[in-house]
Amino acid sequence: MSELELKERHPIYRFAGWAGLVLLCILVAVTFAYFAYTRRFMIGLLGVAALIVPAALFLVFAHEKARLWWARIMVALMPLGLLFRFDTGEFHLTPALFMFLVNLFVIVLDKLQGYEGEKPKPTPLAKPLGVWLVTIIFSTLVSRFAVHGVLELIPLLLASTVYVYVRLYIRDERELESLIKAFTVGACYSLGSGYFELVKGVTYTADLSRESQSITMYSDVFRVDGSFYGPNSFVYFSASCAILYGVMFFYWRKWRWKIFSLGLALSGAVLSIFTYSRGGVVGLAAGILFVILALPPPKKRRSLYLVVIPLALAVAIGVAIPVLGEQSRGTGLVDPQEMQEVAVSTESAGQVADLISSLARPIMWYWSFEFWKKSPVWGIGHSNFEGYFNLVMPDMFRMFGFYPRHPHNIFIYALLSTGLIGLACLLVIVGKLTRYTFSGIRHRGTFIGYLSIALGGVWLLTFIQGLVDAVFVLPLTLSLAGFFFFFLASSTFVMEAVKERRAREN
Repeated sequence: MSELELKERHPIYRFAGWAGLVLLCILVAVTFAYFAYTRRFMIGLLGVAALIVPAALFLVFAHEKARLWWARIMVALMPLGLLFRFDTGEFHLTPALFMFLVNLFVIVLDKLQGYEGEKPKPTPLAKPLGVWLVTIIFSTLVSRFAVHGVLELIPLLLASTVYVYVRLYIRDERELESLIKAFTVGACYSLGSGYFELVKGVTYTADLSRESQSITMYSDVFRVDGSFYGPNSFVYFSASCAILYGVMFFYWRKWRWKIFSLGLALSGAVLSIFTYSRGGVVGLAAGILFVILALPPPKKRRSLYLVVIPLALAVAIGVAIPVLGEQSRGTGLVDPQEMQEVAVSTESAGQVADLISSLARPIMWYWSFEFWKKSPVWGIGHSNFEGYFNLVMPDMFRMFGFYPRHPHNIFIYALLSTGLIGLACLLVIVGKLTRYTFSGIRHRGTFIGYLSIALGGVWLLTFIQGLVDAVFVLPLTLSLAGFFFFFLASSTFVMEAVKERRAREN
């Protein structure tokens, strides 16, 4: 790009480039300081080089195919090794996190050097998504525990580079199709690790051996590859795989891809059920029912739907009953007066778990609304209201994973942390996704049409599970945030493709 063209660039691009450069310098300094202090000086230099050199080489050999392969590698690593938490006492630099960081370098350096290429059309979700992110950042900075909130915000901002990269560099349906195939590579590994943990019998447990009445979970679920933290995270991934590859089964023309997709879909469904996450199973059932209704019926076999739909409903109800029933981790509301008696006399960890599960959510939701009144417009801060909750929540509840920053409801969480502005933006995003999903269904038979159906089922799963579980507390794990932004970027791609086809048809 010439000097004149650089001068004529929009100020926002220059600001984004230089602001990003400052952020990258901070990241480089932090990386060097951490590894030089905890390891050795040369390890710190190698860490900095590992971040800069791949991005520099990529820009030197910048080419459409190179960018596409870069995106494939990044998406394939999304389900792998994405654990990124600050409260474990150790900083986890995984291959996937490394790719996110280098991807951030590539995007920022592209902006600085003017490699914007053909300017894409405005994304339909750009404004509400942008306002939502700004609201989260603002509420974090003004919250009571700003430092802790910023640490949790870093994975969210890193994961958003997936959205930015797909929107900047993916221009063709075939490229997006290749990303779905790349995602399949990582999905196979994570689903396989789920089966491995299932065979081992790793599950939630409660330690009642101590004299105190506290409960601790000494075993996490599905952590062979370190990708997920707890069943709610994994069931979101496995159920999404069940819906996505279930739809792709109808799209692929080659039988080897059909059989492969069918195997992944069935694996995702089985693992979702056995992870024992109620919201995930109900969301999966709703997503599959949506897919059945949205897919085109077989020619001359429309009566088949009269059998398939009732059968799907029967399966969903049959699965939901044991998951939501007496043997589940939550049997409905329990009288708080029974708390002391059960905690002292019971020898069953399941009964105590049921008791805490049934009491914690109503208490958190009630106090969430009470705390929201303190700052109704902007909220009280992103994941930063421990100081409020510690005054009202018994220790026993916080020990079981119902941490104060988990209202376990996406809409209540958005209202509490980001206020009316954040909740309004979230509702706009949900509405736009719903609208364009049904618009994409009209193009059934094409990749865009099938992907629209799959993403519609995934979003239905996401919001239903978000009503029950903490799956939508995105900053806690980079995996959830990465999947969210990948699905969101794919959805916006579908939106633009549908609008272009509608314009051509008119």
